[in-house]
Amino acid sequence: MKRRYFSLTSFEDAIRIMKETFPAPGVTERIPLEQAVGRVIAEPVYAPYSVPEVNLSVMDGIAVRSADTQGAMDRNPVTLEHFQRVNTGQVIPQGYDAVIMIEDVWLGDGTCRVRKSAFPGQFIRPAGEDIRKGELVLPRSHIVRPFDIGALATYGITNLLVSSVSIGLIPIGDELVPPGARPKPGGAVESNTLFARHYFSGMGATCYRYPITWDDPESITTALSLAIEEHELVLLFGGSSAGTRDYADQVISSCGTLLFHGVGMKPGTPVMLGSVEGKPVFGVPGFPIAAACVIKEFVARLLEWWGLAPYPIFTIKAELAQRIASDLGYEEFVQISAARVGNRVSVMPHSRGNGVQMSLVRSDGLIQIPASYEGYEAGEEVFVQLTIPPAHLDRNLLVCGARDECIHILGDLLTPRGFSLHCCNTLDSRALVTLREGRCHAASVALPRTGSWMASDLFDTADGTTFMRVTVAEAELGLASRNGVVLDDLTGIRFINRARGLPARTLTDKLLQSSGITPQEVHGYETQAKSEEGVITAIQNDSADAGVCRKKTAEIASLSWTHLGYVSYNLVIPLSCLGDPATISILAILKSGLYRDAVDCIGGYSTAGSGQVSPVFPMVM
Repeated sequence: MKRRYFSLTSFEDAIRIMKETFPAPGVTERIPLEQAVGRVIAEPVYAPYSVPEVNLSVMDGIAVRSADTQGAMDRNPVTLEHFQRVNTGQVIPQGYDAVIMIEDVWLGDGTCRVRKSAFPGQFIRPAGEDIRKGELVLPRSHIVRPFDIGALATYGITNLLVSSVSIGLIPIGDELVPPGARPKPGGAVESNTLFARHYFSGMGATCYRYPITWDDPESITTALSLAIEEHELVLLFGGSSAGTRDYADQVISSCGTLLFHGVGMKPGTPVMLGSVEGKPVFGVPGFPIAAACVIKEFVARLLEWWGLAPYPIFTIKAELAQRIASDLGYEEFVQISAARVGNRVSVMPHSRGNGVQMSLVRSDGLIQIPASYEGYEAGEEVFVQLTIPPAHLDRNLLVCGARDECIHILGDLLTPRGFSLHCCNTLDSRALVTLREGRCHAASVALPRTGSWMASDLFDTADGTTFMRVTVAEAELGLASRNGVVLDDLTGIRFINRARGLPARTLTDKLLQSSGITPQEVHGYETQAKSEEGVITAIQNDSADAGVCRKKTAEIASLSWTHLGYVSYNLVIPLSCLGDPATISILAILKSGLYRDAVDCIGGYSTAGSGQVSPVFPMVM
């Protein structure tokens, strides 16, 4: 039986152990100048010759001996016997120490008169003005920038010695398939090593991805032994937790020393670090979010410690739009989206599920919650590590609430207009509170409706309109089943419901009430699926007979479907923003044929009311 690690190493102690155990290996490689941008120079670079190597003219004119021109003026020109015509960039002839612009010279038959005196060095670029032979061009540990390349080429430098590390990446898991193959149910595409290779290559490391390794100690040991021979650092992806087929800790212990297994951090708790033949071996969790966190917070820190180039991080202070809870004893890293809302920067957390890679895709950076904190409250000022330049925050549009494909299409069409829409998924009621508190630009609200009824309990009916509701699109909601279930059938079948507050649940509650059916009469009414796909899976697996979803979802699954009503996707925006460029762009796009065509392509929506604006009264706090 597999045992779970008895205790967790604190995040700070784990970082300390890593740095104390593994000093920089001092590996370098010499690369062509064209490949050097972003690499760290391993030795000082000196100029092999002076630039320029001789004195050059910086004007079109004549080279002269400055002493011969003394006293020359407009009313007292001086005739020169010794001079030589030069153009910009030409070498100054020996014996001459100044240049006079051609505009200040009168040339005759072999004679030259000047009307301005010259001083030594006038209009001359002296030898070594840019750099002298043997002068330092770049110090060691300098990260090469694009404009460094041009200068280095000018100085005759064609290659550089740079810091380097060779990393072996080993994916482990019987369930894994290579990129390009579609996994079977329960399987997964092996993407962690692909991400890791590109991430570490951006720091200047050389990576090799090994083939997928089976979940057995012998196969893992063979792969690890080969990688240790070929690389300075090895990562085992998967097999790091405490399941019955997680063997990474056993293999590392049998081949070397396991320094720690389990760290007080989230995500990435099962991370492990061992030493095999004096080289670091990381056991990295297989879940993508956890793997990315370990790569950034552990492996990348080690590579920086070894002298490789770090990724740029911009640390700023921002206001938290919604509360974040965290467990004591765990250093937690939360992906966020950020935008400038009014005169402050506001940040919204993304989902913290280990398998939700889109949290990384949508992220603008992260918040690190110390292990001694239980989280942060809404409105609290926090430090944010941005992975985008701070200037980009001015074009981000922060939207809280329901996330849907019709919203994503709107965001895509906003991009050419200079805006980037970030929709952070949260309950409608919480999104509206966040909007009312001025911590986001808009709330995305999904409202169920049937006939003349539309859910409106999210809004207060107090006097004074301060918000507007913009219709984005509508989709049909109904009962999915294997054999055509209708509403009256619910009392005699097994039902799978959705969570309270979601449009499907609100609509079902309303229709049952109208039909005189109580929830207690419906078997499974309190059983909730987390997604529409969960409803479909329950029906297909015969654990339920029916559930509510959109028409398109049922059609894709080849299930019967009975219409119940609609879900209307809306943006709630402050009325004061009606004339803002972002709002003007949103309304123009929603009313455009381009938006309607894009939505029609994916199917399942109606855009007849897209772009319509309705007043909304002040919202309940």
